[in-house]
Amino acid sequence: MVAGKRALSLIELLIAISLMSAVVLTASVLLINFKKFYKDFTDKQETVGEVSLVVLEDIANKILLANQITISSGGSQIDIRIDNSDPSDTADDTVHTYWLQSKQIKYKYKVDGNPDSATTVLTKNIKSLQFDAEPSGAPSLNRVKITVSVNTPGGTTESFDTTVIARCRCAEEQDAPAAPSNLTGTCFPPAPSGYHIHLFWADNSNDETGFEIERGTSPGNETKLVTVGPNSTEYRDYIPNPDDHQKNYYYRIRAFKGSVYSEYSNEVRVWAP
Repeated sequence: MVAGKRALSLIELLIAISLMSAVVLTASVLLINFKKFYKDFTDKQETVGEVSLVVLEDIANKILLANQITISSGGSQIDIRIDNSDPSDTADDTVHTYWLQSKQIKYKYKVDGNPDSATTVLTKNIKSLQFDAEPSGAPSLNRVKITVSVNTPGGTTESFDTTVIARCRCAEEQDAPAAPSNLTGTCFPPAPSGYHIHLFWADNSNDETGFEIERGTSPGNETKLVTVGPNSTEYRDYIPNPDDHQKNYYYRIRAFKGSVYSEYSNEVRVWAP
């Protein structure tokens, strides 16, 4: 009986050792898996941040070389025009476009006279992308603040921002064209369904890209109506709707060269009977 008890105790001891070994092994596996999970998690966080920073750097480098910048879609898209060789020849310019769509920063480019390239997804998990002119509302856009917010795998948000100044033919370095002057307007007799207001002005510059004509119904509150080409000295505005008759119309005009604008011309008032 004693030998039987000893044999049973030995078996129990072996079982206990086996169970303890299994527990230790399981704990080791869990620890290894946790370390791997933590490493993967932190690597993903770093990767999200690093990829976003790389994209931010790429956009900033393009802005540095820009000779024209346009921000649109509420600040979530930027078009960066870069001259490839001869500054006087825009036919070889490339426009680089970056925008946010479905939490992805996307990119395409276009060489003047050619179709757009295929769209490329640069990075994902983007909460927001914002381009802002500095100072806010500056008419000559050459200083841009870029802000990117990133959703990390941990559910947090990381934000990066930088301000970039275009260094090649930037707007502040360009001379504004001379302002047009002697703006006049005449309302012609009614056409079959409306009126024509004929505008005339003096072109005082020799290097403008074109002219921007503004119209309003009260002095000092004009908004953009149309742009016309360089060396223009007249424009005919058409007022077709009878509800828009019996009004004063106010006009002013300015020349522009690229993204740089001249001072405004004199303001002129024209009565549409």
